[in-house]
Amino acid sequence: IEEKGQIKLVPSSYIEAGDLFIESGHVHIQGQIEATAEGDFGAKVQIQGKEIELKSADIHVSGKEAGTVLIGGDFQGNARLPWATDVLMDRDSKIQMSSSATGEGGLVVLWSKESTSFHGNIMAEGGLVETSSKGNLNIDGAKVSTRSITGPMGQWLLDPDYTTIAEGDFGSPCLCDNTQPTCVLNVNSINQADSNVTVASTISTTVLSEINMENGVDLSFISCGSSPTTVFLTQNITTGGGHLDFSGTVQQIGDGRGGTFNITLDTSAGSGGDITLPKVISSSSNLSVTLTLNAGSNGHVDVHSPAVGSEGSSDFLVAMACPPSPIFSRQL
Repeated sequence: IEEKGQIKLVPSSYIEAGDLFIESGHVHIQGQIEATAEGDFGAKVQIQGKEIELKSADIHVSGKEAGTVLIGGDFQGNARLPWATDVLMDRDSKIQMSSSATGEGGLVVLWSKESTSFHGNIMAEGGLVETSSKGNLNIDGAKVSTRSITGPMGQWLLDPDYTTIAEGDFGSPCLCDNTQPTCVLNVNSINQADSNVTVASTISTTVLSEINMENGVDLSFISCGSSPTTVFLTQNITTGGGHLDFSGTVQQIGDGRGGTFNITLDTSAGSGGDITLPKVISSSSNLSVTLTLNAGSNGHVDVHSPAVGSEGSSDFLVAMACPPSPIFSRQL
């Protein structure tokens, strides 16, 4: 249904196709979209528009090979596709991808220029899911699963410029300051992810709430900018046996105001996951820090550079909470 530059799929509507391309100024989807491809190329759903709303929408992409869903833009905002200004996926909407031959879920992207509000459910078996924005990102209530029965676990990528991981019910889609867009990611969505999670900030990431991954998946913090991203650690992180990787980042203990911090990074559950720390520094002269790294009996701990304080009065300790892991390298 087209009306004054708008495309609307009402709840009772149903579209079935091999590939589906929707483009309009305003796109509102409440119905069901099913894209199926039986050949050597996966099915594709591409939705473009200035404002895109998925409300009680059901998008299912399947076929012999892994498919693609692009909503609001391409992967990491690739310039080949125009960007939506705002993208909303509500709690009653879902996107499901599967492939009969490879067991990999392909690519799902929610992207916008100003605001992406992702509150729904994305299931992409063994695939890559990116939910991000050049501006504001809200993942309150979001659910992501990339677990594969036949292959490796997939990834959920979150890559705003400034990121704060905290607990709370953030009802507004706009959680960022206009001059310095700090996106508040609900820690509960990260904890409940049935997918490896990558937080790829350009400037910084601040962990304000304790992270306790429930499904034994990997958690990675990486840099997207030209210089290393700073990860501010003020709370414990437990992965439930998944790997914990800070590659390409600098980890600062504390919030810059001094005080005492006892931080534990724990990957010891099950067979144990690896912990990778490129560089750890304290962020205040009036700071006392105890950093505990626990990778269990089988996990590996790798600290690439010495842990140092910003001032001589800082107290910095590194300890193991279990017997030393098989590999504990500290390259000075």
